Amino acid sequence: MLPSANNKAAVNRSQSTVNHLSEQLAIVARMIKGRLGTKIYMVSLDGLDTHTDQVPSHDNLLQSVADGVNAFFQDLATTNEENRVIALTFSEFGRTTDENDSGGTDHAAAAPVMLFGPNV
Repeated sequence: MLPSANNKAAVNRSQSTVNHLSEQLAIVARMIKGRLGTKIYMVSLDGLDTHTDQVPSHDNLLQSVADGVNAFFQDLATTNEENRVIALTFSEFGRTTDENDSGGTDHAAAAPVMLFGPNV
C-alpha cells in the first residue's frame, strides 16, 4: 500500500491497543478506527510454504494468526468497530492434503479459507 495523505491522517486519528498482533494488522485497525473508508485491506504472513517438518512451524504460525486476529478484533472493539469487520485468510497457492515423506506438504490445489469476526 502506498502512503498517502488520507492514509496517514486516518492512522493518526486513532491509537492502536494491539499487543500481540503483527504490525500490519495494528496499522489496519488504526485505519479502520480512523475511518479511512477503505473496504478491503490485505496483509501477509510469510513462512507457510513448508515442504518439510511442517507441524512445528505451522503450529507457531497458526498460533500467531489466532493471537493476531483475536488482538485485532479486541483493538477494533475499543471503538465499537468490530461488528463492521470480517477477516478472511487465503493463500496464493494451494497445498496437498496428504503429508509428504518429509513431514510437509507440497504445492497443489487444496487451500483452506478461514473467516473471523463477531458476525461470522
